[in-house]
Amino acid sequence: MQKPFFIATSILISVNMLCSALSSAFPSGFWALIACASFILFCAVMLRFVPASFLLLSPLLFLRATEMLSGVAIEYGARIDELMVQGYATGAFTRLGAMYMLLFSVSSVITERAWVKSREHMLTLPERFSAVPGFWMFKFLAMAGLVYLVSLGRQMGFPLIEGVDRFRFRVDMDSRMYISIMDNRFILVTVLGFFALDPARRHVALLGIFAIFVISILYAEKFTSLSLMMILILVPRGLVYLAHKERLPVALLVKFPIGIAALTVPVILLVYGFGENPTLAVQKLANRMAAQGELWWVADRDHMELFRLEGDTIIADIKTWFNPAAQNPIVTVGQNYLATNVSQFFDLHGPSLVVDTACSSSLVRPLGV
Repeated sequence: MQKPFFIATSILISVNMLCSALSSAFPSGFWALIACASFILFCAVMLRFVPASFLLLSPLLFLRATEMLSGVAIEYGARIDELMVQGYATGAFTRLGAMYMLLFSVSSVITERAWVKSREHMLTLPERFSAVPGFWMFKFLAMAGLVYLVSLGRQMGFPLIEGVDRFRFRVDMDSRMYISIMDNRFILVTVLGFFALDPARRHVALLGIFAIFVISILYAEKFTSLSLMMILILVPRGLVYLAHKERLPVALLVKFPIGIAALTVPVILLVYGFGENPTLAVQKLANRMAAQGELWWVADRDHMELFRLEGDTIIADIKTWFNPAAQNPIVTVGQNYLATNVSQFFDLHGPSLVVDTACSSSLVRPLGV
């Protein structure tokens, strides 16, 4: 574990916390964009200084990166269809980014220590996988699953060709066999990635991987799941590279997600009607992206008040450092105490309460009045 890793991580976490404070005073989707960029930079720092941790945690890092990208769409106003609400800037993803970077930093400490002990075992990984029995049974089961998916697609129509959303197709099918095979593709490609290390089995493994990708595309699987499968395939090869103290093929790690995005995003836009209405198609894509980060955005909005910093309160308090006369109890208190402080400031007597019902406060008759 190298000291520069901790220094860089501390700086990035501090940047996110600063953006979290600024987002309260100056709400903008720009802070979510900075949070997303800082998390991607954090991934690059991991790749540079703790490559073993980066590889072993890369599936989780990728999913969290897509969640941060989703946050950009939400805080720039994408509609969250599942909740029937319009996203807006809250600074939620600056806090999420800081939390994730702290979590992955702690995980890296544990992973790097474990890697020192297990690196020697990785040197003989290809030979040990070549000795694993029962490969023919694994091939048979994988082939049976692929044949089932092809026959199902021919009968019901492939979602990509029919222009059907894959989630709607899954609900309409209500088939445990279909759901089980599609959900376990990630385990399948991971195992095939390990078998691809064996020269005698490499061609069969790569053919199986190719078939899984084709089937996934026909069933309208998009950028996230396709990229995640590719990462899981590359992890075994990357571990062997590291075990031999060779540098990771960074260009290869970067090119695959970019290539998949270049292939899938235009197809998605066409399915969403880009030819007829480009603006609406892009908006639909942003709304779909919002689904990745909606849970955190809602949780932060509804339950994270204790961790937020009120910008107006902070600015008013800073002014009093240089000018005590600038202290204004009406400005420098939270909303819940506003009525009481107004009563105290103007020496008013009687009940003091805040009524906040958005645009209909005047229609609400408080009890006791």
